[in-house]
Amino acid sequence: MRRSTLDNDSFQVVCDTPPMMLTGAVLGPDLLISCRTNNFVVPVSGGQPKAIKDFHPWPQALPDGKHLLYTVFDARSGHHSVRAVKRGEPETVKHLLESDSRAMYTPSVLHPETGDLLYVRAGNILAQRFDPRSISLDGEPLPVVSQTYSFLATGAADFSVSNNGTLAYRRYQSRSQLAWVNRRGEVTKTVGPANVNVKQGRLSPDGRKVAAPIYGIAGGVNDLWIIDAETNASRRLTAGRGHVDNPIWAPDSTRLAFNRAYDLPPKLFVGGLGAQDADEQLPEDYFQVVSDWSLDGRFIAFTNSSSAINNELKGDVWLIDMARGRKVIRLIITPFHEAYPTFSPDGRWLAFTSDESGRTELYIQAFAAGEAPHLTGERYVISKTGALALRWRRDGRELFFLSSNGRLPSVPIALAPVPKIGEAVPLFPIALEARSALHSPTGFDASTEGQKFLIPIVSSPEKSEIVVMQNWEAAVGRNQNNRR
Repeated sequence: MRRSTLDNDSFQVVCDTPPMMLTGAVLGPDLLISCRTNNFVVPVSGGQPKAIKDFHPWPQALPDGKHLLYTVFDARSGHHSVRAVKRGEPETVKHLLESDSRAMYTPSVLHPETGDLLYVRAGNILAQRFDPRSISLDGEPLPVVSQTYSFLATGAADFSVSNNGTLAYRRYQSRSQLAWVNRRGEVTKTVGPANVNVKQGRLSPDGRKVAAPIYGIAGGVNDLWIIDAETNASRRLTAGRGHVDNPIWAPDSTRLAFNRAYDLPPKLFVGGLGAQDADEQLPEDYFQVVSDWSLDGRFIAFTNSSSAINNELKGDVWLIDMARGRKVIRLIITPFHEAYPTFSPDGRWLAFTSDESGRTELYIQAFAAGEAPHLTGERYVISKTGALALRWRRDGRELFFLSSNGRLPSVPIALAPVPKIGEAVPLFPIALEARSALHSPTGFDASTEGQKFLIPIVSSPEKSEIVVMQNWEAAVGRNQNNRR
């Protein structure tokens, strides 16, 4: 964490941030750091963060300097609870309202000594009149902006408001779709609904279905959709409880492994395709992102950090042995960031990304199953320009990956007995606009023969923009005669 001046580019290092940091608040001489499941305090002048007992996510100091506004997820209601508490007096905590996101207090420009709490509900930014002196609400919430991003799992939201009446927010975009493209990147068929927010789709092993996480603005989470690969008919498989992502098919195409984030970081689940099928939670860890299911059905591979983010947790590779009582196996534990573990079709090799060279590249290494599964032998580097996601061709003779420049290359490979790795052949790029949709790591899939690829494309010319609204109170109050 750095503290920068506004006059030039000089800065002071305050501290190394604790894992899974969300935000912070200045409280006198200290900085309160808000993380995913706990809080830390560090002097503004710099030092070592110290964990504290109280948990106040998304903290903001109220004008009296004594009270703290914060937003915490309430698992019972399925929403966030916006609360206020007098610092150092936990018994004074007061629930103010339910929200789908963090809340921000802003003083009123039009009415001194009062203010508003701004927050997101069902994709809309609302303003609730708030008296910071009595810590109380007044009247009904006022709609300010429709269609803006939030992320229920953490409380994040794409808006910010100043103390002088300026509001900035990112307008929601529903402009992507899945499509099959050939090796030149030419669209041969679109898949599923258009003008949605989607970044990845996975083709079932039998080739009949596509599973895709699609973001819903009303809930602020991804739901899992199943799309018929022939008719394009689609249905929502999961809805409501938490953010669902990274669907991985079982070899028999009857179940899916996926990760779900609700009141905690993502955990692993396996579920069927029927509306009444119960989800099975797999043995849990702090943070789990599923990546692959071996074709023999025995192993589910996952990492303990987001595949898309090289953060403080780093990324290690783990397995769940589905044939031996859901036993958890530590497969790759290093100081580096490993992600995207993916089994070769014959189950004898594992492809994965690692930043051991200083840049995230794609590697393969021999995999020995047996009673004590482990990697063995030399580790072979596949990519030279960075790698973000990967897929094997069904016969194991090609590896496809998304390079750091957004292009999808093909690498010919002969696995046995010693891998012979050919030169990467760039195929086509995946548009930045399609890759930049929120809330899901970029992914792609390949057809059985490796001649078609399932990728996200841009289905609408809608532009990405941050909107700045000056004097937002007056702007939204013109037609609100009952306001104040």
